[in-house]
Amino acid sequence: MKDKKEGQIVNISSSAVKSLGRIKESAYVASKWGVAGFTEFLKSHDIKVISYCPGGMNTSFWQSPIAIEYQPTTREFSDPKQITKILYSSLTLPNNLNVDDILVKRFG
Repeated sequence: MKDKKEGQIVNISSSAVKSLGRIKESAYVASKWGVAGFTEFLKSHDIKVISYCPGGMNTSFWQSPIAIEYQPTTREFSDPKQITKILYSSLTLPNNLNVDDILVKRFG
């Protein structure tokens, strides 16, 4: 990728790396910080990469008994289809442009 100057990597991280985290999330946040560090490493080697940090998404993950106990409602989570559209739009930019980081938060 570096030699040909084409292609792009998308590292899926989390909005959790942009906050102080919450109880029971330390391992999750640590793993996402690892993704953030790897993303910065790639950028430092002139590889086109996006760090994509969506917030919680309304998926079936939240229907498991453990998740329901931890996060009982999904009403404040984002629609995965909307999140995908945001990412797709950043991938369709001209080759000479790059969006380094995308942090998606719900408003209101």
